Amino acid sequence: MVQDPKYDLPTYTPTARGLHWLIAFLIFIQLPLGFYMSYRGNDMPSVNEKGEAVKGVWDGLTDFMYSSHKLIGLTVFALLVPIRPCRRRLRASAISCIGRSMRC
Repeated sequence: MVQDPKYDLPTYTPTARGLHWLIAFLIFIQLPLGFYMSYRGNDMPSVNEKGEAVKGVWDGLTDFMYSSHKLIGLTVFALLVPIRPCRRRLRASAISCIGRSMRC
């Protein structure tokens, strides 16, 4: 953690704050994307080539949504991996060592 000279309080580094909000943004993207892709792929009513009513739409958009959901999830995981050792070593609730060239 970094000391804030104005208030004499410990604060998180700008890198730690940026990483926190990037991960939060990606997770908030995941939620509606996951719900909609699941609805679209499993329950959305549509019509097949024969004109019969079917449930679920599997097309290029659905495939793209599933791939994007997996990619964003792996990205969040990859961003969280370096945070765990830093938090354990510092015994802090912050990711303050990320801003110091990843050497905790």
